[in-house]
Amino acid sequence: MEITNDLCQALQCQSQYIINAMNLVSSTKALIQELRDDGWDSSLTKVNSFCEARNIDILDMNARYVAR
Repeated sequence: MEITNDLCQALQCQSQYIINAMNLVSSTKALIQELRDDGWDSSLTKVNSFCEARNIDILDMNARYVAR
C-alpha cells in the first residue's frame, strides 16, 4: 500500500508534470509486478505471523467460496 500511496499523493499535486507522473506510474507498476512475482509468499508469511501473534483468525485462501 505504501507504493501506491506515494503515487496517489504525487498525482494529486496540481503542479505535477506529465513526464514525472508517467515515470511514477511506470516505477509503481514495476514494483507491484515484482511483488507479484517474488514477494507474495514472504508478505503472506508476515501477515500470518502477525495474525497468529494476535489471535486473529486466518482464512484458508484455498477454500471454496460460499456466497451467503
